[in-house]
Amino acid sequence: MQEFCDRAGVQYLYFTAIKGASPVESVASFVSDLSESALPADRELIPSDGAANWLDALQVLAAVLPDAPSVVVIDEVPWLA
Repeated sequence: MQEFCDRAGVQYLYFTAIKGASPVESVASFVSDLSESALPADRELIPSDGAANWLDALQVLAAVLPDAPSVVVIDEVPWLA
């Protein structure tokens, strides 16, 4: 997937879940990776205090997606459960 993202020629976010991380840690890591990626069209829409849960984190993602095509990869989804 990383190779696909590199070759796609579009902005992307590649997030890999951490096995054994708590939901709070996972959400914080996701929001951190999002804020550090080239994906956000407007970084000011990313709350400085992160997101409270996955619903909030995905709403932040939706708010910052660019108008152009982009790629979002969430790897190791079972580790998020």
